[in-house]
This record gives sequence, C-alpha cells and structure tokens, in this order.
Amino acid sequence: MGFQRIVRHKDVKAEELARMASSRIHEQGVVLPYLVARADVEGLTAVMSDRSQPTPTRLGAVEALAKLAREDAEDQLRALGIAIDDDEELRKAAWRGLRRSKRARVKAAASEVRS
Repeated sequence: MGFQRIVRHKDVKAEELARMASSRIHEQGVVLPYLVARADVEGLTAVMSDRSQPTPTRLGAVEALAKLAREDAEDQLRALGIAIDDDEELRKAAWRGLRRSKRARVKAAASEVRS
C-alpha cells in the first residue's frame, strides 16, 4: 500500500525504481500492477526475456504483459512462445497469455462498439 500511495503524487518518478523492483520476485506483487497501469511493455519485456532471472520472476512478467491486452505486448509474448531454446514452462505460459490478451482486446473492442 505504501508504494501506491507514494506514486500517486505527480512529482514522483517511480518508473525506473519499479522496473528494477520488477526483477525481484518478492517485490513483483507491488510493482507489476504499477507497470501494467503504465503499459510498460519495454520494462516487462526486459524481465521476461532475462534468462538469468528465475522462472517464477519471468512468469510474473509474462502474466503482466498478457494483462496489458496490447498488440506490442502480444508480439513479445509470441517471441517467447516460439523461442524453442527457452524454458518450456515459460513458452507455454507465453502462449496462454497471448490467447488471454487477444480475448481481452476483442472484448474491449466489442464494448466500445456497444457504447
């Protein structure tokens, strides 16, 4: 709760801090929602693609990218999904995230048409 309270202020520039914290699994629960709200595809992709990170940390970034429901994030998920030299669990998670992202975009587009 403290992080969210701090970043609410216009003067606080927390993007770089949040990006650094996103590579630490015990801080992801706080900073990933912040990065998702800011649609930080670049920062999330950096964590997802960093093979020196443990799998759970990279999975957090995969899930965050999927939540964005944006084509540029989907491109990153697709790239991980086809990376045959990467962890199978991560590749499968990327494909699942890609499907969720596409469904969310279709749903959002349908809502806009009804409005």
